[in-house]
Amino acid sequence: MNDLTLRSATSADAENILKALLGLAEHVGESEVVRIDRATILRDGFGENPAFSVMIAEVGGTFAGMCLHFPTYSTWFGALGIYVQDLYIEPDFRGRNIGEALLARVARDGAARGCNHLKLAVDTGNPGAQRFYDRLGILPLEHDEMRMAMGGNFASLATLGDS
Repeated sequence: MNDLTLRSATSADAENILKALLGLAEHVGESEVVRIDRATILRDGFGENPAFSVMIAEVGGTFAGMCLHFPTYSTWFGALGIYVQDLYIEPDFRGRNIGEALLARVARDGAARGCNHLKLAVDTGNPGAQRFYDRLGILPLEHDEMRMAMGGNFASLATLGDS
């Protein structure tokens, strides 16, 4: 696709990042869970100590999608890695290999920084995404199960053992 441009996000992309996150949440039926807003994206993605990076895809200058990711580390591999938190392609641009291009660019940039792996979670109710990742060789881990403490469970864990 000759008119596809991939670039690192800037703070000017905060609104499109938010729109993409809300679109992804709607796509997987989790809209009511999303709490992030534009100010949080600006603070956490573009502030003094960014918690994440975003690769933006544009087609002909129009926002087409994004890949939000951050560094991770594997003690077993003894190496840096990349965790892809969110990959989103605008509906009008799906089926044009933009997701593949975004992931390849993020992996290439990570490899240049010494990363040797990429991890992500796939919604269990999204078989299309599962097939997409399988095709790219991003396969389910045999012995891992993603888990998370959130809300009241996280608060309880954080105070466990307090006197």
